[in-house]
Amino acid sequence: MALAIFPFRYAEIKERIQVNKDFAWLLGYLLSDGSIVRPKRRGKGDETHLVFICKYSDKEILAKVKKILGTRAKIHEYPEYTSPQAKLEVFDRRDIIEDYNDIKERVPVEAIKGYERHFIRGLFDGDGTLSTRHRNGRDSFRIGFIDEVQEITQWVGDTITSALCLDKKVARWVSQNNVWEVLWEGNIARLIAYWLYHGDTEECCLAKKRQKYLTDVLNNQSFDSCDDELLWAAKAAKHADHIEFALPHLSTLPWCKRVQNLLSYNTVPVFHNKGRRKYYNLYIPPKVRIANMQDASEHFQK
Repeated sequence: MALAIFPFRYAEIKERIQVNKDFAWLLGYLLSDGSIVRPKRRGKGDETHLVFICKYSDKEILAKVKKILGTRAKIHEYPEYTSPQAKLEVFDRRDIIEDYNDIKERVPVEAIKGYERHFIRGLFDGDGTLSTRHRNGRDSFRIGFIDEVQEITQWVGDTITSALCLDKKVARWVSQNNVWEVLWEGNIARLIAYWLYHGDTEECCLAKKRQKYLTDVLNNQSFDSCDDELLWAAKAAKHADHIEFALPHLSTLPWCKRVQNLLSYNTVPVFHNKGRRKYYNLYIPPKVRIANMQDASEHFQK
């Protein structure tokens, strides 16, 4: 399909491409659940195009994709199919196809620098899982990602563990499904879900998976700040001058570092008991406490 038929020039499209959180999410979703179709029979010139197909119940995500792409393509709905679905075929964004023609085989690391969490959220919205396992009378939250390419799956594991100060995660081969997988469970899974879905992400996520985070991790509670939301997700308790963790002593220092790394205010890991088994808390310095009290007062007055 010739570019001349569109009401804007190809060079103008190129100029408009700017990586932000929405576009980074789109690229992740394209890698995981989208495709680049290259028809072998060309009756009308080069008909290479982008295709996104989803369950009919998830069709809202295609509206977000369409908005971010700025495409005139229509969303086609097929509720009468045996497996009801919705489909978006995009012919007027050849610039994306040219710039990311190999996106199904590799992560565009340089293009998404600084927006990795949004890109990974796009991956999880396509080929990730958020679930709660019920065992021995307790609920355990799980989060994972799969892909047929080992390097992509391992990059996801490495990027998450680096950003959240976690232990290295090695992708494992799932032979029955012919995919590579990284999977976390428990408090670490809750922390990863927070990292992926907190903040202003409603317009660049699959609503169903964000709702799973809101329900299973946050218990549908609302918070005054991302800091408070983080502490709830990490099962940490904030007191007047410190933050504590109800964990075995060997885990408290690593968790101090993980939460400290994500908080918007400064804290200091300190142990609060004598002896060999030291339990660490995050100490909140006086200046930070005063600043937080002032912020809370201003918030209350608004």
